[in-house]
Amino acid sequence: MPAAEKSVPCAIVTDVQRFSVHDGPGIRTIVFFKGCPLRCRWCHNPETQRAEPEIRFQPARCIGCGTCTQSCKRGAHVFVSHAESAENAELRGGLGHLFDRSCCVACGSCAAACPAGALERVGEERSIADLVAIALRDAPFYGRDGGITVSGGEPLAQPDALFALLAAAREAGMTTCVETCGAFDPALAPRLATLADTILFDLKDTDAARLRVNTGADLNAILRTLHALDAAGANLALRCVLIPGVNLCDAHAHGIVDIFRTLVHARSVELLPYHALGAGKAESLGREQHIYPVPTAADLDAFAAVLRANNIPLRDEKPLLPQLTTDLEIPTALPRRLPPRGAARLAAVEDIPVLDRGARIGYVGSIDPSGGNEDWDWGEVQDENGEW
Repeated sequence: MPAAEKSVPCAIVTDVQRFSVHDGPGIRTIVFFKGCPLRCRWCHNPETQRAEPEIRFQPARCIGCGTCTQSCKRGAHVFVSHAESAENAELRGGLGHLFDRSCCVACGSCAAACPAGALERVGEERSIADLVAIALRDAPFYGRDGGITVSGGEPLAQPDALFALLAAAREAGMTTCVETCGAFDPALAPRLATLADTILFDLKDTDAARLRVNTGADLNAILRTLHALDAAGANLALRCVLIPGVNLCDAHAHGIVDIFRTLVHARSVELLPYHALGAGKAESLGREQHIYPVPTAADLDAFAAVLRANNIPLRDEKPLLPQLTTDLEIPTALPRRLPPRGAARLAAVEDIPVLDRGARIGYVGSIDPSGGNEDWDWGEVQDENGEW
């Protein structure tokens, strides 16, 4: 193998999501890089925060077989009596399964041995060629606009791997998109602008003190990076997550207007409603996450009205999931792959928006705002009439 090929870096990835219609133009394959310098209190992908691999434990899947205790050489998994477990705050599940993360080195032996999928190693090294090959499986569906999107985490936390992946995707004929929080060295901006056809820039807040408290970021540093990308000619779209009690206010809306007007190459602003799905994922990683109120349609309309009044172009898009209001049994007519146990909270089928003709929708993770029911894994196809 030539020396140049040997030097191509690998990426630490948490997931590859196919047939996404929300993260860049057209139908896209999203590669989630692991590692992020920020610690957003509302993080939707907490499994991508830490750079190193982690073990995710989903207690609802544990069947109490004890194979993890046999495979773990460090004694991180113990099964105890209910009397003992009632006093142990670290206990997960009702089968007496105690997972001591202080002993865990995330080797993944327990996850490989678990027959029920209750344990999962999050974060795997993937080659650039492997990631491009996965994305190319869906090349017939990309059309002119679709392609590969790199998200995270913060993709620029792995700059060498990111640039190698973008270059390889371009060479394979795919359009490229990167989602970033802007917490990276502005010196990397020209290279990123050259390799990414679209950059989705997550502008988390426009109040410096509030941004520092809720994410750990420095607003001036974030804006320096944003303007470095703009100066390099990057095709920018601002993304703004709106959280009641944090940034869902007129002051933030006017802050977005002011920043957008300083940019030459920004084409739109996308307003994203906060959801609490990250809290359940954080709990499965042994961490806690604050749950905020979910914004109402009226909240979002009022915020958007400020931007429209100032002639800021908005990208109108339905939220990833409809708001969940009731517990329903899974309709028998809906093609699905069931979780191991029973029914779960699910939006009514009629509440699921009709997508583009023939679009595929897939979701892995909790669909319960309280963070439960994390073992869903479903994906189906709508026909031209919106039927599943």
